[in-house]
Amino acid sequence: MTFTPVLYIATAVITHYVASFIQASLHRLVAHRKIGGPLRKNHLRYHHAIYSRDVMVSEKYIDEEKSLTTYGGRPLLGQVSQNVIQPQTVTKGSVRGR
Repeated sequence: MTFTPVLYIATAVITHYVASFIQASLHRLVAHRKIGGPLRKNHLRYHHAIYSRDVMVSEKYIDEEKSLTTYGGRPLLGQVSQNVIQPQTVTKGSVRGR
C-alpha cells in the first residue's frame, strides 16, 4: 500500500478534529467539575480570570497567560525518561503466537 498526499492530509485533518474533541471534552468534564481537583482550581483561577466574559469583549490585550503544561508534562517526562533509561526490547520468539 502506497501512501499518497491525500492520505497524509486526511490523517492530519482527522487527527486534528479528534484531538480537538478530546480537549474540549476534557475541558468540560474535568476543568469545570470537582473531579478535576488542582487542575480545576488552576483552570478557574487563571484561565477564567483572564478570559472572562468582560475581558473577551474588551479591546485591551492581557498578556498574562498561565499554562497547565506542567500537569500534563510531568507524566510525559516520566514516561519518556523511563523509556530512555529502560528501553523496551522485543526479541525473536518473545511475541505470543509464534
